[in-house]
Amino acid sequence: MSTLSGFFNFNCMYFYIIMQKLAHLLSSFVESFRATAQMVSIIGHSRMLPVVEHSGYADHLINPWKLDPSTLKFSLKGNLPYDRELLEPQTGLLRYVLEQPYSRDMVCSMLGLQKQVSKSEHTCRYCKNIVTNLAPQHLRI
Repeated sequence: MSTLSGFFNFNCMYFYIIMQKLAHLLSSFVESFRATAQMVSIIGHSRMLPVVEHSGYADHLINPWKLDPSTLKFSLKGNLPYDRELLEPQTGLLRYVLEQPYSRDMVCSMLGLQKQVSKSEHTCRYCKNIVTNLAPQHLRI
């Protein structure tokens, strides 16, 4: 019986060593893509703020500010090891845009929401809910 338990102890140690080496190889493989993630992302993007204007927005001006409407995270392409701050919800960015005059069109463009055209003004389908939930009290509609 002692030979059998020694065999299992040896196998467990061998398995543990192999798993450690495999974990090290996988983590170094993932880390090798960090430079690629930095090349395809904007440096300091989570700390930048857009210029909000009254005029309409072209796609090339809004694309860097696009957020996922359900999580409010940047729409990043690919499964790369991006900086942690780029993967967090950007509520501060959305709050900043909401505090600016004429921000409704930009918010709708940032979140990819469709505009409903009415006779009096352009409105977004979900903009009123977003403004109600995120805007400071004095800016609520």
